[in-house]
Amino acid sequence: MTIARGMVIRKRWGRYDCERTRNVGPEDADGFEWDDDLDPTGNTAHLARHQILYWEAEQVWYNQGILVPNKKRSTADWKLVGKTDSGRALTLIMTYLDYRRLIRFITGWDCTAGERTRYLEAKGA
Repeated sequence: MTIARGMVIRKRWGRYDCERTRNVGPEDADGFEWDDDLDPTGNTAHLARHQILYWEAEQVWYNQGILVPNKKRSTADWKLVGKTDSGRALTLIMTYLDYRRLIRFITGWDCTAGERTRYLEAKGA
């Protein structure tokens, strides 16, 4: 029996069956992973160097920013573009830790004009 990603094993009637389930992604996250503020190499410190506070990144997530696969994929798998409660438009690069069901923000910046046009104006935000 071959088991691939996105499959689950269940025991039924004395035997094991594999079923394909939907792929698990960031939408299934239970929370966020943040490093200690005092760790200069951590994700909170890195975002702070870009003048982004950890709670602003969380606000973009909860405000249902646009989530797209990161084309560069050199740092992380996902790009999140959206606005904070105060209206600040941010682009955040993040990864989803599926084994822990956590989102980990890697870096971020204020949206460029192109990102605003492509993602936010298309959404009507």
